[in-house]
Amino acid sequence: IIPVSGIHHDPNYYPDPEKFDPTRFSKENSADRHPATYLSFGIGPRYCFGKRLGLFQAKLILVIFLSHYKFSLSDKMSTPLRYSLNTFVQTPNGEVYLRIQKRNGINHS
Repeated sequence: IIPVSGIHHDPNYYPDPEKFDPTRFSKENSADRHPATYLSFGIGPRYCFGKRLGLFQAKLILVIFLSHYKFSLSDKMSTPLRYSLNTFVQTPNGEVYLRIQKRNGINHS
């Protein structure tokens, strides 16, 4: 078993790992990083065969949501998030409270 969460939060590979920074996955920032440091779908000949479909669907939904709404952590949330150690999939302890604001000037037709 590979400790994926430990790799994904290792500051040697991802500086300031608790900070949301989508630019860390740009081609420029990923060029010198070993490809096995991001293992969301596994690696090697037996990786998840639904990877491409899953990534496409996730990106599509993300674009739709982000084009219509602004998301931020509510003031009720403390940072950094604390994660449960009792689950196979990494989940935060307790509730997650988000502030969701509709973007202005969006045509919904």
